[in-house]
Amino acid sequence: MAECYFRMEDDIVKDSLKSIDFENGNLLIVGGLAVQFFGQGCLDISRRTLDLDLISQDTFSFDSFRDSFKPFMKDMKLKGYQVQAKKGNQVYSLKVMDSQNRPDSKYFFVNLEYHKDKTLNYFGPYLHKQFDHELQVPFEDGEVIFPVQSLEELAPLKVGRVRRMGKNSLYSDMFTNLETMEGLERVAKIPLESMAINIKNAQNILSVDTKNIEVKSQYKLSKDCYDLVAIAKLVSAGQYDFNFDRYNENLDFLANMRS
Repeated sequence: MAECYFRMEDDIVKDSLKSIDFENGNLLIVGGLAVQFFGQGCLDISRRTLDLDLISQDTFSFDSFRDSFKPFMKDMKLKGYQVQAKKGNQVYSLKVMDSQNRPDSKYFFVNLEYHKDKTLNYFGPYLHKQFDHELQVPFEDGEVIFPVQSLEELAPLKVGRVRRMGKNSLYSDMFTNLETMEGLERVAKIPLESMAINIKNAQNILSVDTKNIEVKSQYKLSKDCYDLVAIAKLVSAGQYDFNFDRYNENLDFLANMRS
């Protein structure tokens, strides 16, 4: 099968989004694709992705996950896709394929993050904060509306990972002092093209060496950095009314969780 990376305007992504029962599933769009929702029609901040990440306040076993997404599988089949449910490390996944197991089949993942009791007790309070501040974001000129993670809750997660993973990398000095508008405006000047090149290089290596741990780590770091630059560009351009007080509260909240 062909490993491909998609933008949110590609059919396999749009069809997946529109087939998910967000209302009954108590689901929220998070991560890189969430950032792209806020750039629609104003800034070209999109990056290609292999997956759509979701979180839920409900708890799922793998069986209940499959049962909950049976309507999704049925709807996607009617649209010409094949779907396989898989259990991974901390995520349940739906592998969406545009044809049945042909060598040239393209695929896309819909991932639902799940927490074991121990991690849910640890991360639960921040999980609930994300739903308390979710935003209803129009898609395709308002044709449909989706629940999306707010940037004030999304950015601190990525800042934390970049600071932990990027201590000894070329990114270590780029993402300091992000607590103020001045700090974000400085980051907004970083060209996304350079970030995109790093992401593409990692994708090329991982397409032939899927177990390369060092490249996997750099790939995750590059994606987080790209998304932070994209967020900074949105805020700096006035395309998103960013609440710095809540953002900084969340930075402190997550730092205290990990201390």
